[in-house]
Amino acid sequence: MTFFNNLMHNSMKNKHFIYSALCALMLSSTMFVSCDKDDDKKSEEKTTDDIINQIPAVDGNKQLTPDEQKSYLDQVGKAFMTEFQSTNFDNFIDLVNYAYEKYGEDYDWDNVESWADDAYDALIKTEKGKTLVDEDEWENESYDSKTDEYKTVIYRYLDYEDITEVIYTASEFKGHFVAENGKWTQTAADDLQFSFSDQNGKPCVLSVTTSGKTVNAFFGDDNKGYDWTRKENEDGSLTSESTEEIEKQIVAVPEHITVTLTQDGKEVIKSEINTDLSVASSTEYDFSKDKFNVTTTTTIDGYTFEVSKASFSNQDKKAESTFKLKKGDVKLLEYSIKANGEITNDDGDYDVNTLDTEISIDILGKVQIKGTSKDGGKLMDLLDEAEENQDNETVYKEKIAAANALINYGMYFDGGDTKQLEVVMEPFEEETWGGKTYWDYDLLIQFADGTKNAFDDFFIKANFYNVNNLWDDMSDDYENKIKVD
Repeated sequence: MTFFNNLMHNSMKNKHFIYSALCALMLSSTMFVSCDKDDDKKSEEKTTDDIINQIPAVDGNKQLTPDEQKSYLDQVGKAFMTEFQSTNFDNFIDLVNYAYEKYGEDYDWDNVESWADDAYDALIKTEKGKTLVDEDEWENESYDSKTDEYKTVIYRYLDYEDITEVIYTASEFKGHFVAENGKWTQTAADDLQFSFSDQNGKPCVLSVTTSGKTVNAFFGDDNKGYDWTRKENEDGSLTSESTEEIEKQIVAVPEHITVTLTQDGKEVIKSEINTDLSVASSTEYDFSKDKFNVTTTTTIDGYTFEVSKASFSNQDKKAESTFKLKKGDVKLLEYSIKANGEITNDDGDYDVNTLDTEISIDILGKVQIKGTSKDGGKLMDLLDEAEENQDNETVYKEKIAAANALINYGMYFDGGDTKQLEVVMEPFEEETWGGKTYWDYDLLIQFADGTKNAFDDFFIKANFYNVNNLWDDMSDDYENKIKVD
């Protein structure tokens, strides 16, 4: 938590952080926000369905050769990336560039800095003060050079903790700021809002609101300092005192968070985060006792990012995450991860027991990656046992073969049932400098005909020419257009 605390404390006192946070939110959206084009230009653009329909058709129930699979994956990757070309986002990129130049170094951020200082100070909720947590007393013989005698000395040790609670909560950051006449002006409000003008003089508003109940989640302590003193008392006894200064790190998680960015009254970005958090521990967030369920929906000018479930409950021995990316009504990407297992906490050391995992990924409805791994505890034990027997070829191969039997991940095309390729662990012999050999393994792609490729050998530019060229062009376009350093 030291990094988190320092980041909060130091950055709150710096106008560059606040401005950077504002720009970061807008910049993070440049990959997904389309711009307003004139109707004639839009009529010439290909729709998402047009782009997907250009992918060559394949029979998902027929086994394709490795070369056919590479070609098909190249076409699917190209279609997916086409949805995020820089030309779709020219207006938004212009907004980001303008905001960076207009509201940057030369703008007056004094009011924002003062607000940030006050908001951070409000995070320090409770100072519990100095508390005695341990004490000890014992006797010892000590030589007195003045009397040339030994005398009995009583030693006392007192151990104190000086605890401050720091509760990080979004609801403390509130106020309306307006950019005008070269500076930000502030008015009191119950939410956080920044109003400014875009490159065409149109009003833009970035706002953050929270609602519902908040739940305090404890994320441990941060040691801020240590003090030690020793004094001799009138009765000849010695007393030692130690004091540890501790900041207890707490995040007050709101039930609902809404972030919006509007441009000329039109909603460009809207993100809603809903959290159901159950915390059993009063001292630290404990995965073995606590549980959560989070859902988020973010709409960005025609794109929808939806986390319909991100949940964990050790009591139910379940964890799950599902995500969808859509453009309009067309699904671009969908994935789901489910796991069954139990977490135990032994003085802060977490162990995962018997973890079964199921993964499903779908890209444009054309490529599916799915599979399972069984008994995660046994899988890790087998890999550990293999590592312990790296100099024994027979044992090592037996352990890797047993580990392979617990995983089953493959790739499928166009919703078909035919596994086009799968992932396997492959043992290989390695030689050290001294000529001694040992065994290790790689994750490989294995095709139905038995041929295998390392990931680095399969995903090379020669195999995915269209995707690589499109990526290079897109990277250059964004780099040339975005002027924010």
